[in-house]
Amino acid sequence: MNAARNDHPSPFVLAKNRTRKNALSQYNIAVMRMGGPGYTTITTIATNSPRLIGLMGAYTGKLYPLVRVTVSVGRDKSNTIVLADDRMISRRHAEIHLQNGDAVIKDIGSTNGTFVNGSRIVSALILRAGDEIRFGDTRFRFEA
Repeated sequence: MNAARNDHPSPFVLAKNRTRKNALSQYNIAVMRMGGPGYTTITTIATNSPRLIGLMGAYTGKLYPLVRVTVSVGRDKSNTIVLADDRMISRRHAEIHLQNGDAVIKDIGSTNGTFVNGSRIVSALILRAGDEIRFGDTRFRFEA
């Protein structure tokens, strides 16, 4: 038996293949499933799209592709990105708008604010690759 194989593996695993091109990170993210003696790829779910990656808090390691023109973030189930496990996040906390090739973030009246690279935002702000965003006690890195 292969020493790396777990007798009770989770049925799905995310795999990341990173390459560098023109100083921008490109990702191919595939859903993998146990199959025979190893893993077999099912499908690619996101490639080269802007995304948030959880760095700290309840969502560490989670990936959220920004696939809509307007992405809402908050605890309420009506949001595009639901962060219900962090009580410091408002029900409707922030929005990210994709416009003219940019991702623009704005706080929408949250109690504890939205922070980019440690500074509380008071108006709409264009995100840059590598920016760190904090909602409540949860931190994300923006990648494009």
